[in-house]
Amino acid sequence: MADVTFTGTLRTRLLNDVRQFPEFRIRRSRQRVELLALYSDPETRLAWIECARGTWRLPAALFTWAETVEEQARALTGNDEVFPCWSEWDHNEATGEFTVEIFPDGYTSPF
Repeated sequence: MADVTFTGTLRTRLLNDVRQFPEFRIRRSRQRVELLALYSDPETRLAWIECARGTWRLPAALFTWAETVEEQARALTGNDEVFPCWSEWDHNEATGEFTVEIFPDGYTSPF
């Protein structure tokens, strides 16, 4: 995951652009997406992904996941470099709960 490292006008422009990105929607159970990159900004609590289908703002409920996925990757793979990788997404609309599993190259178990 990459944190926003810009400051000043560049940071403001980037975050304004992110607010305009379409929100990522899970259209079917176990939706597979190739993640190219994941970004977050702790100050604004914005998170967004780059994937083969474009760049998408993540729902607010996934910000904590976006912040912790790097720790999970480090624990599983021994390093932070997990992107690009495949992921599977699920959303229970009744509870508002999201499930995201990431499959780094060379690993058969998701996290």
